[in-house]
Amino acid sequence: MFLITSLFTMVCMLWMAARIWKSSPILAIVSFLFLPAAIIPLIQNWGDEESDIKVPFFLALASSVYTVYSMMSFAKSAQEEQESLLAVVRLFA
Repeated sequence: MFLITSLFTMVCMLWMAARIWKSSPILAIVSFLFLPAAIIPLIQNWGDEESDIKVPFFLALASSVYTVYSMMSFAKSAQEEQESLLAVVRLFA
């Protein structure tokens, strides 16, 4: 699931950068590398049909939040698994 959400986030970020590129190429690059920077063109272009980034911005935001959540839950389960394996090893030692 992590790979799917990561790829979806990347597609949304590319879509958003392509729309921002029309008004400011430098801001598009910065927004692609650092999502919070996209707040500037989000506010500037709100309601403009050609360069409005509401949909890709909020999709990328939601997808990246879910990706971080799934990474954290995976790390937690991996830690619990490691602790249980260590407990089993201690029983046999």
